[in-house]
Amino acid sequence: MKNRFRFRVWNGKEMLYNSGLGYGEGNQLIEDKGHTIMQCTGLKVNGKLLFEGDIVFVKDRNEYFVVVWKENFAEFWLVNIYKIDEAANILFGSDNREIVGNIYENKDILEKQNEK
Repeated sequence: MKNRFRFRVWNGKEMLYNSGLGYGEGNQLIEDKGHTIMQCTGLKVNGKLLFEGDIVFVKDRNEYFVVVWKENFAEFWLVNIYKIDEAANILFGSDNREIVGNIYENKDILEKQNEK
């Protein structure tokens, strides 16, 4: 899992990969106000690294999920955007999914799906 500690930052305008981050005392991650930091899950989907906030289409269910960190389980999960109380382990549907965007740059995907 050499990609496990990669990050990206949404600065309100664009997604920055492994930049815009700083480390302080004790290697604590420094966040700038107004920026959202997302961690890489360490997994790849169709050759792309999977990050928090990514929108994943699970083909056999014909549904969209968002990658989130579940603090109480200390692991990444997929949350169904149709039914937010439905979540699955990050490995759910791993052979039959694709990353279609993220919640910051592709809000239109979420809006279209919520209209259904």
